[in-house]
Amino acid sequence: MTDAEAIDAILDELILALRKWPNWTEDVVHGAAILGEEAGEVLRAALRLTYEGGSVDDLRREVCQCGAMCLRMLRHLDEMRTKPALYSPEEP
Repeated sequence: MTDAEAIDAILDELILALRKWPNWTEDVVHGAAILGEEAGEVLRAALRLTYEGGSVDDLRREVCQCGAMCLRMLRHLDEMRTKPALYSPEEP
């Protein structure tokens, strides 16, 4: 797979994700959790490929989904909340 093909595959997954979940989380912790979940799915697919007869296509799909979520978080990072939702500057 070339760099251009890899980028196209990630962008295809991004389009699918935007259709299915048009809104992105408003805070960085939940965004990071989404990325962590996707990374865990990459690891699971890699383990299945290595030890259980999984497929390279499944692993490739998970890697593309993880890349798509990275793009989503990067796109929204400057707008995302970096304080807890219940944070109040008056509280100690």
